[in-house]
Amino acid sequence: MSRDQDQHKLFTYSSHPESESKLPIVKTRNSNAFTLIELLVVLAIMAVLISLLLPTIDRARGLARDIQCANNLRQVGVGLHGYLNDGAHWIFWRGTQRWIGAPHVGGMDWYVYGGRETGNHPTIQEGFFNAMVPRPLNPYIHDHVNTFRCPYDHARWGWSGHTTHFDYVGNSYLFNTYGWPWGPISGGLAGINMDHIEHPSTTVIFMDTSLNKSPQAWHRDDKGNVMFSDTHIEFRELPDPAVSSCRWNP
Repeated sequence: MSRDQDQHKLFTYSSHPESESKLPIVKTRNSNAFTLIELLVVLAIMAVLISLLLPTIDRARGLARDIQCANNLRQVGVGLHGYLNDGAHWIFWRGTQRWIGAPHVGGMDWYVYGGRETGNHPTIQEGFFNAMVPRPLNPYIHDHVNTFRCPYDHARWGWSGHTTHFDYVGNSYLFNTYGWPWGPISGGLAGINMDHIEHPSTTVIFMDTSLNKSPQAWHRDDKGNVMFSDTHIEFRELPDPAVSSCRWNP
């Protein structure tokens, strides 16, 4: 065969692609893409992690509120020191207390030592909680009355007139006016000289009022913040003198 014939044959073969063998075309998947199953697995793992983290986050938030509440009481303690320095260490004053029948409060009450002075519940104790102006400690904390509001004091309860306790009396923290709240109206620190308290590290002076009214209402574990007469603070259960070393009388 001549050279020209060979070239013609080669040209003829190349010009007919249908004569070539056809190979299957294989499409490859993008290795960076997720399948639906893989996506569902990732979402399930994220849901489990979130469910594990939520209790921790809630507890951290609760701990932050516990600390803020304790800081409020510390500021109250600072105000009390200023008040005592100006008043020869006398803790407020004492007078006749009567809540049965026509209410009469001639001395210091649980709450009117500080806090919001007006805008409180208008009818309880004949409007007494709007009548004490100024409240004794307010000038010593520069009238920052929200210092007397526990960050947990936001629920409405039957024992607080179906308002928050702060809206009820203008204060979230109970003062040891006349001793153990569940005992007779006697003792306590109202009208007492601070220098006459024999055991200041165990004698209650202020505490979260929920411990007295409803321990489960505010802080966790039926506890709350309690300040003692040496101004140290404990996060604890109700300081019941029958079952603890806590004292309510000087």
